[in-house]
Amino acid sequence: RCRNSTLEYNWFARAANYEGDLMTDDDFSGTGTFSQTMTLRGNVFVQNTLPGNHSQVVAIYNDGGLANLTMTVRALYNTFVGVNTNSAFMHVSNADGTQMNAEVSDNIIYGTKTPLLIEDTSAATVTGMNNWLQTNASAGSLTGSVGSASPGFRNAALEDYTLTNGSVCIVAANATVFGSPGKEYYRNEITNRLWRIRAAARDIGAFESTSTNSPLGPYDPAPQPKLSIGGAGTNAVVAWPLFAQDFQLYQSDFSNANMWNLVPYDSVTNATGIFVSVPTSAGKAFFRLEK
Repeated sequence: RCRNSTLEYNWFARAANYEGDLMTDDDFSGTGTFSQTMTLRGNVFVQNTLPGNHSQVVAIYNDGGLANLTMTVRALYNTFVGVNTNSAFMHVSNADGTQMNAEVSDNIIYGTKTPLLIEDTSAATVTGMNNWLQTNASAGSLTGSVGSASPGFRNAALEDYTLTNGSVCIVAANATVFGSPGKEYYRNEITNRLWRIRAAARDIGAFESTSTNSPLGPYDPAPQPKLSIGGAGTNAVVAWPLFAQDFQLYQSDFSNANMWNLVPYDSVTNATGIFVSVPTSAGKAFFRLEK
């Protein structure tokens, strides 16, 4: 019911009914307009074998009947492990005409042939790209889907949903999607409450096949990102890793090294990191990251 929320790098297992929803914020007042947004990134969803509500996994629903409301859910780089029902991974429950938007990109949607269920398409915008879907799934408005009999989990029986070397999900993600993951859950329900730095965002789903970093717990010191710099023609390219997307780049010139300002150049994110291109004609400068 939050106005803006992000749920990332979690392991959700065997929900009694369904995995989650975005519903009406009770704190809205007046006539609006109103908006709510939820981002689901890098999560693992393991479905109950007998869910109480087997029609949906994630739902968007204006249960308060609020007028002038727009609701948006972005599902990015998640791994859903279903139980071969027809559960809709994303249920856009807008039969009342509420405007709803959804983006479903770079997810493994396994164990259901229904990635999307939209009740009123005239009041919905649903997009997405480069998801893994099983061969009998209906892609609907999702584009660039990867299909096969299995996503190539390393050992699903032991809840190891990392990818084998032959998985079609490897290097199949679309890293142009805004909000690439820089972290991932580590490892399963027995070894839990840990995360590690994700090596890149090239693979579909919650796990990158090339990740090798040691896991970190809730009481471990947070890793500090390192800046790198290199030349590219008449520019210097300053870069830092994806897990530090909440950092910003500051600069200080040589004449006053104690005064730091945000760099006046846009950053670019790709599958491996964040980059800022600085013209060498701008002169000499120190650079640092600040959170």
